[in-house]
Amino acid sequence: MIIELINEACEEIRALLIEKNQTYGNSALEPVRIFSRADRLEGLKVRIDDQITRIMKGSELASESTIDDLVGYLMLLKIARRIEDAQAAAQAEKQRYDNYYRVSQPPPMPRAEAQDPLAGFSEGLAAFHQEHLPQQH
Repeated sequence: MIIELINEACEEIRALLIEKNQTYGNSALEPVRIFSRADRLEGLKVRIDDQITRIMKGSELASESTIDDLVGYLMLLKIARRIEDAQAAAQAEKQRYDNYYRVSQPPPMPRAEAQDPLAGFSEGLAAFHQEHLPQQH
């Protein structure tokens, strides 16, 4: 019996989160930041504090929907942390990649050599001819 109640309550929260996401967009995880500059985690924590305050005050606002909203925000906080962790891991991987190629690549050639890779070759070839090949008269 308890397992069915857990499944039912979880399904209600899942449906609530999907409905609100469709209605309001992804505003909880990607806020538009018109007035507040708080990141997604801080924004969710503020919303969680608001819901807890309503429950603690025992006002009419502390209804079943307030509890559902609190659970929903806690679920979104869990999701936001996963997103932050994944982004941090991707950034660390990119940094490792960039550092590897920065260290393993040879330094660029000086500009003069890069413009004329055969600079000095003709003089060296002429010196070789004078030294090792018979002179024609």
